Amino acid sequence: MPNLCGENASVQRPFIKYAQEAGWEYLSPDQASQLWRGLTSLILDSVLIDQLQRLNVNSVDHLRAEQLRDRLVAQPHESTAVRAFQ
Repeated sequence: MPNLCGENASVQRPFIKYAQEAGWEYLSPDQASQLWRGLTSLILDSVLIDQLQRLNVNSVDHLRAEQLRDRLVAQPHESTAVRAFQ
């Protein structure tokens, strides 16, 4: 198993610091796991739904945001571009 300690210090921590300086909020792994719909979820459901509504005040209500989320997560997790090279 590779040693990720070097990557953590050289890449991950600086990236997190940069993201926080840009206005992003850091979530601990425990906080993030509480926001996921399940362990295999790729998105933080409640955050996505809240942001869809906030960014589209006049056109996206809670139900529409849930529908958009469902369409998004129904898509294959692997991009078409990646499959094209296999």
